[in-house]
Amino acid sequence: MRLRAFFLVCGLLCLAALSGCGKDRTVKVSGVVTLDGKPLGGAMVQFIPADPEKGRVASGVTGSDGEFRLTTKNPNDGAIPGEYKVVITFDERRDTPDSVGKYPGGGMSPNDMTKAFQGIVDKQRKEGGGGQPKKKATTIPAMYGDVKTTTLKATVPTDGKIELVLRSQGG
Repeated sequence: MRLRAFFLVCGLLCLAALSGCGKDRTVKVSGVVTLDGKPLGGAMVQFIPADPEKGRVASGVTGSDGEFRLTTKNPNDGAIPGEYKVVITFDERRDTPDSVGKYPGGGMSPNDMTKAFQGIVDKQRKEGGGGQPKKKATTIPAMYGDVKTTTLKATVPTDGKIELVLRSQGG
């Protein structure tokens, strides 16, 4: 009888553990960001859950071809299914990944990525741009960089690659 109760309790615990596993399961998400029809490299893309109780922030950085892959917990693991507001920020002095998913220093969490890129930006500002030729300034409307004003939205899972089309005049 005790052995039977033991197996029953173990079975219930396994079921309880498995029922929570799907909550943070991610789906691979990739896409491309363009500004006025041209790929935007070096942009930070953040997917902010429309309902913070039902998701986690996912982020990625665009390569020179404008392509990105999202990371939630592990490099390029994607995003948790749900509705998102999309925030895009850009600093023309930010180093861009060599290719999608390859960041300076290897695979990093979104928080580590943000800190690393901020360190690069701070260093370049301190050194006056590092003596590199100045790039043509690329500016995107501030509305895309604020979760309260962005008009960009996405649903995960997607039906394919996400296209985030930015316009200099907004909208």
